[in-house]
Amino acid sequence: MVELVIGPKGSGKTKYMTEAICAAAQKSAGNVVYITKDLESGWDIPHDVRVIDLAEFPQIDTYGELYAFVCGLLSGNYDITNVFIDGLYALCGKQEEELSIFLALISELSDAHHAAFTAALSAKKDEVPEAIYQMVSDVHVCE
Repeated sequence: MVELVIGPKGSGKTKYMTEAICAAAQKSAGNVVYITKDLESGWDIPHDVRVIDLAEFPQIDTYGELYAFVCGLLSGNYDITNVFIDGLYALCGKQEEELSIFLALISELSDAHHAAFTAALSAKKDEVPEAIYQMVSDVHVCE
């Protein structure tokens, strides 16, 4: 399962993600991972959630590199149940074709590893191409 959280800056995406992370951490029998470049938003995250600051990995700035990083996480940790990625556009840019490929690959990973993925995009709903919506199982729009 891949869920997108979409909304412009300041619309409540990180708050929504924080609540979803807390809920996943409470019911998960495995590990929950939160990937961000903004650790300020991580203060409300439970201590048992693995928070990864991609600012520590400045070489990861494309969707292909982020995908490889996530593959490494999943291959080294068989018990990851949820992966939250905050600020996809800020991490990798607005390349729509690469984002589509990334979401398709993440969807395959989700199925193969039984891990749910939630990713946030800073954009208005109508700024995101329709093809992106078709790549995911659910969309939450913050306005």
